[in-house]
Amino acid sequence: MREEPLNTVEIEDVVINLLIKYATDVQFFWIPGEPVPNERPRVVSRGGKSWAFTPKATMAARQRMFNSVVSQQRSKMEPPYTVAIKFILSPEQKDADLDNLCKNLMDALFSNKKSIPPMPFKDDKNIQNLLCFKRIGDKPGIKLLVMKI
Repeated sequence: MREEPLNTVEIEDVVINLLIKYATDVQFFWIPGEPVPNERPRVVSRGGKSWAFTPKATMAARQRMFNSVVSQQRSKMEPPYTVAIKFILSPEQKDADLDNLCKNLMDALFSNKKSIPPMPFKDDKNIQNLLCFKRIGDKPGIKLLVMKI
């Protein structure tokens, strides 16, 4: 029995290593650049009509994440998925909400939408397990691990 409790990084490593051990397929991705949280849609009204749109910063971040993963993906993975994500933020972005960071990444990569090239993974309804971490670091980016267990 340990006399000292595990620190956050040790727990993170133990859990991820256990997941990898039992996975039948594992794909790892590094997405460089500052992670961007999902922003709420904006609503515009003109001439008695209203419509909502996704802010440009959110769309640009989704495109960057999509392009990065598509360029690294070696093969398509069929669902169901187990996903582990580590968001590494600069100190200036430390207050970003983890759920909004996850939402933006999920919308960028897991969809039933038709796109060219095709979406890297099928609809996010196929994610059975989701593990997310938010850390502060010198090299902002996203470490993404998609597994089939």
